Amino acid sequence: MNRRLLVILILSAEALVGSATGVQRTVLSSVLRGYGGFLLILPIMSFGIFKATADVVAGLLAHKRGRRAVFVLGAAVYLLGVSTILSLPPPLSFVLGNTLVGMGEGIVFASAAVALTDVLGSQASSRSFGFMEGFAYMGYGAGAFLGGLFWQLYGPMSGFTYAAAAAAAALAATLALSETKELVLEEKRYRYEADVEASVALGSLLRNPSIVAAMAAAHVAKIGDTLVWALIPLLLLTRSVGSVEIGLIQSSMIVVWALMMPLWSELSDRIGRRLLATLGLLLNAGAVILFPSMWGFHQFLLLSLIMGVSYAMYYPVLPAPVVDVAPLKVKDIAVGVYRGVRDSGYASGALLTGLLLSSGRDVAAPFIYIGALLALTAASFSLTFRETRPAWPFFDLVVQHAKVMRDVMEAQGDLIRAVFSGRIEEAEEHMARIKDLERAGDQLKREIMGRIWSSFLPMGDRMDFERLVEELDRIAGAVLESDERLLRIEPSPILRDVGKLMEEMNSEIVKLAEIFIENLHALKTSPLYAVNLSVEVDHAEGRVDRIRSRLLNEIRALVKREDIDVLTAIDLRDAVDLLEMAADDFEDASDIIRIIAYKHAATPLFPA
Repeated sequence: MNRRLLVILILSAEALVGSATGVQRTVLSSVLRGYGGFLLILPIMSFGIFKATADVVAGLLAHKRGRRAVFVLGAAVYLLGVSTILSLPPPLSFVLGNTLVGMGEGIVFASAAVALTDVLGSQASSRSFGFMEGFAYMGYGAGAFLGGLFWQLYGPMSGFTYAAAAAAAALAATLALSETKELVLEEKRYRYEADVEASVALGSLLRNPSIVAAMAAAHVAKIGDTLVWALIPLLLLTRSVGSVEIGLIQSSMIVVWALMMPLWSELSDRIGRRLLATLGLLLNAGAVILFPSMWGFHQFLLLSLIMGVSYAMYYPVLPAPVVDVAPLKVKDIAVGVYRGVRDSGYASGALLTGLLLSSGRDVAAPFIYIGALLALTAASFSLTFRETRPAWPFFDLVVQHAKVMRDVMEAQGDLIRAVFSGRIEEAEEHMARIKDLERAGDQLKREIMGRIWSSFLPMGDRMDFERLVEELDRIAGAVLESDERLLRIEPSPILRDVGKLMEEMNSEIVKLAEIFIENLHALKTSPLYAVNLSVEVDHAEGRVDRIRSRLLNEIRALVKREDIDVLTAIDLRDAVDLLEMAADDFEDASDIIRIIAYKHAATPLFPA
């Protein structure tokens, strides 16, 4: 099955399930308002507890059994839950039905999250979540509006007939899916994987401060969403807002939320996670606090649209760090755990809302308290989260500078072949080419330094990149000094083996340069994978060291046999050492990449 059709089926199933749940966001609190505060929130608590549990279970099952089978299971359980709501009298129907609805939705959405990142790739992790959550909440918005419309035309329970039909259509879509798990193996990033046990990798992930901060913020944000689900319809009823208008207010907020998620998530993949998530949480906090002070349909509608924008800013961004730093072999489990922690906020939110209502406060009080909690969460997240998708305005220039140094090493290979073949004029032309590359590198270095120190980035990042560029800049100088020694050597057949070994050594340094460039690119993909590729750079530098030892032994043997004089031996030794120095510079620059990665949430994959 082609990837486009896979995406269509995944998103269709999500939107249909979302629309079935969206019906409840308009009518649930209105149907149950006569049963008391606790029974009002008990179905939402049941939904949240079982959805959170199902999120984790779905991640584990998707890891072991594949995505499609779990997707189908979730859709079937969801359909059973909606059928229960239609078959039993309230409030029992909502408590039992939402147990199955929460479980089914948790399985469907967790499976969809994993499957979509399989198809689109982890490089676009926030965009994947943006599309996934966008279609889910577009479904919520459509269902919320239809719930209000059916309520006015046929009564509050009539919308659940539509919900059952949507759930059945979602089940059909999941049955048409093919398995996506094997697509993970096609990711280029898979080669960055460290060979560790899944339990060790997951444990390391859960010790990561940025992941903990994202999960905590998502949990509190879901508490706020529970408030919106449970109390906004009740508050609007007290302000004499009609059922269709309630449905329109709820659906407008969710539709804006859904439509803007792909925009913000795409931006997050470009500029990072922390700023957007923090601003979204703060904006949501302000909207929640202000909501009870509004009067009239148009004021409520405007504020609901602002809430939709705020949701879109953080909702697809908070899960992205999990994919940024999770090893691909536990990505499915990690996404399930994140969703489990986040969606347990439904239960926490329902409990907190119920306690606030049952303590004698009016319906406006929970908005103030939970809004304040959201504001505190935004501040805490901003202080504790370390950016997992950093944006550096000079990064492309740094990559270009590294490629110039790679080109220097490739030109050096041509020079070595020319020297040991006796083509001295050609060797001098190659040296001139290397000097041109050095000048190009110097020009790039000056431009990079200007951008580094004119940026508003933290001082640590600026100093790290300055050191990295300085390390790379030494490479061309070391190579040119090596060439000066080589050009003093008289060509001779006796030096044939030395020439071959130097070619081999230089070839390994070119390979090292390629790994380094990939290492640098990985820093923007995931700090964890930048750390893992730094290990590959270390191994490549070790191979260069071993060839250097062979070369020095060969030079000593030539001196011992008196095949070459001492001055030639010194020139050869110095030329070899200077080449090895270039390899060391690549390794030292890679060590700086490792430091930058640690600063941006990378956690080594070793048990504590």
